[in-house]
Amino acid sequence: LTLSSSAGTNVQSKCVNSSITTITYAVGGSATGAGVTGLPSGVTGSFAGGVFTISGTPTATGTFNYTVTTTGGCGSATATGTITVNSNATIALTS
Repeated sequence: LTLSSSAGTNVQSKCVNSSITTITYAVGGSATGAGVTGLPSGVTGSFAGGVFTISGTPTATGTFNYTVTTTGGCGSATATGTITVNSNATIALTS
């Protein structure tokens, strides 16, 4: 079983309430699906046609280390990544 992501997409830094760049993992071998843990609120994963896709708009700040794991088939494969979600900086000026 194998998992491979598009180059450079599995580690991202975004501002809260800004969409992440879609992350896709090709699921190979005898796997029949995949799941994910550790995503920020507002970001989800889905499996279709041999591809696991992570997408959405994070609504919580922090560093989120996620793990994708294949399901079905013989054995399992895992892949990891990190989504860092920064707060929107605001500046208050007073005179």
